[in-house]
Amino acid sequence: MRGPRARLGVVLLLLGSLSASAAPVLALTPRQSPSTLIPVLEVFEDTSGALTVEQVELRAEQELPRIDLEQLNVGYQRSAFWLRFRLLNAGREPGHWLLELPRPVDEATLYTRGKDGHFVGRRSGKMLPMSQREVRGERLLLNVSLDPGESQLYWLRMAGEDTLDLTPTLWSDDDFATDSSRANLVDGLYFGVLLAMLLFNLFLFLSTRDRTYFYYSFFQLGMVLTQAALDQTTFRYLWPESPSWAARSEILFASILLFGSLGFTRDFLELARVAPWIDRLLSIVMGLAGVLGVVALWTSHHFVQQGGMVLVVFCAALILLAGVVAWRRGSPHAQLFLGGWVALLCGTFASGFAATGYLVPPTTASYLPRVGSLVEAALLSFGLAQRIRALRREHKRAQDELLEERTAQAHVLEVRVEERTRELMQALEQLKAAQARMVQQARLASLGHLVAGVAHEVGNPLNFTRGGAQDLRRRLELLEGVLGSQEAGQPELSAARKALEGAKRALKLVQTGNERIHRIVENLRNYVTARSVAPELTDLAADLEATLTLVGKRLDERGIRVHRDLQPLPKVPCRSGELNQVFTNLLLNSAQAMPDGGDIFITGRRVDGRVELVFRDTGPGIAPEHREAIFDPFFTTRAPSEGTGLGLSISHEIVSRHGGELRLVSGEGGATFSITLPLEPPVEATSAHAPSR
Repeated sequence: MRGPRARLGVVLLLLGSLSASAAPVLALTPRQSPSTLIPVLEVFEDTSGALTVEQVELRAEQELPRIDLEQLNVGYQRSAFWLRFRLLNAGREPGHWLLELPRPVDEATLYTRGKDGHFVGRRSGKMLPMSQREVRGERLLLNVSLDPGESQLYWLRMAGEDTLDLTPTLWSDDDFATDSSRANLVDGLYFGVLLAMLLFNLFLFLSTRDRTYFYYSFFQLGMVLTQAALDQTTFRYLWPESPSWAARSEILFASILLFGSLGFTRDFLELARVAPWIDRLLSIVMGLAGVLGVVALWTSHHFVQQGGMVLVVFCAALILLAGVVAWRRGSPHAQLFLGGWVALLCGTFASGFAATGYLVPPTTASYLPRVGSLVEAALLSFGLAQRIRALRREHKRAQDELLEERTAQAHVLEVRVEERTRELMQALEQLKAAQARMVQQARLASLGHLVAGVAHEVGNPLNFTRGGAQDLRRRLELLEGVLGSQEAGQPELSAARKALEGAKRALKLVQTGNERIHRIVENLRNYVTARSVAPELTDLAADLEATLTLVGKRLDERGIRVHRDLQPLPKVPCRSGELNQVFTNLLLNSAQAMPDGGDIFITGRRVDGRVELVFRDTGPGIAPEHREAIFDPFFTTRAPSEGTGLGLSISHEIVSRHGGELRLVSGEGGATFSITLPLEPPVEATSAHAPSR
């Protein structure tokens, strides 16, 4: 009889309670945990946020607005919300359940009426330190206990500055333990994978110094910290007695997440090259993310939270736009980036829909961002691996190009060294030749002084012989006059006259020899020294004959014949000694070119107020490749012992100094040189030079 009476008492108590409160009742068994309390919830809004539970109980039916149960996610609200529900333990043993509150709730108080009729409240909420919570842990929990057949009316006050969800969940101990184990396993796998990727990419950054890996590590660090902060994991293990800092840390970690994701997007997609305007915009938004993190160090005001949410949505859209633009413009990693980012966004948005009861059950809402994050991390890690392979290929290509360039440079350097060596050898040979020529020139200069001295020394006794010959001639003429006045027929006189005739012939030979010696001495003097500093009117034909006299023996030895065709030439203002040197150089060059004999043709004429002399020989001529350099100093095609290479250079300088021109005339067979001299003296007269040949 005790059992039926007890059950009857429970029923009567339940009916009395129902009639008193008019609230729906949720019947429970100790091992039963419904997924939601929505069927038995009644929600009232306290816009003032200052009502007590007694005031709410009195005014709930008439004054307080009732909230539609389909809109329990009320967003950002300044009001306090009161939830009324009744629970009944329909089992045969005492029951214990855990009432889980949504995580964004800042403050929550569960009121029950005590035995004395007064309400007793128990507090929870994320702004409550861990030491003051009824059940310590990341999740917001309150104990609910009912004796067998006991029915209890509950008032739950909820308030907060974050987006507010008014959907509590009631768990049995066994179901809660199972769900916690599953959640811990998922969290362990999720955070383990992200931390492994973070460390791996951090090591890559330290080894490569590529900022892409640094930003990716920063991005994953922000992702891990943000998820841990939203799950209250960091609050529980790092700062359990500082709920205000826990609230601010959520915003700070979100700013780290945004900063890393924006920087990674810029470098991974190479936006500075692909889309510079998006790159500049992303850099500005990175600055805003940094500002948000600094502000979060000081406050977690709901304005900061709302601004952070707006910035997160804007960054998500901007990063998605950057991926699309980079893909359209041919970025090699844009497809993987878009796939990973879309997976992350889909998981996040699906979680939001799940929290409102759409698309998927709310119990899976917390897992969707993790799934999207893991897919995103896997795709982006694959993209980074591709980037490593691309960098390796680029590095190998750069090394190959560098090797080719170094090989080419080494070859060019070898060629240049060879060319420089040849140039130095040529310069050395030219220097040696120049040294030999200078020695030869010094010898020739000494020879010139010697010839001048010899001519002077020969001239002095020559004057004696010439004077004596003239005196002897006068005496012979006097003797001839005396003998001519004597009568003929005397044998002695006839013998004297014969002796006189012989003496006159001998005297004539002496005079002829003296004149020839005199002409030779004068020609030597004209050759080695100028007659005067100023030009004098000179008979070029006479000077040419004098020069031929000097070099005639050498020409005769080689069997060279000289042909003259000299028209009557006017006298030319010049320095006779210098022009004799020019004539000598041209004649000797022709002689050296014809060692086996030949002909030299000399023609002279007057042409348009100028005198032209042409020297042409029948030698081999001058090769075409040498014609541009024949007037250069020290240029010669003969051995150093055969010439200094200065003859034509000095001759060209002498003729130019006289206002004339010495040039090589093009033609077939032999060499032809033309000398033209003006009939007017040059404007400036310079001193004569000693011979250089």
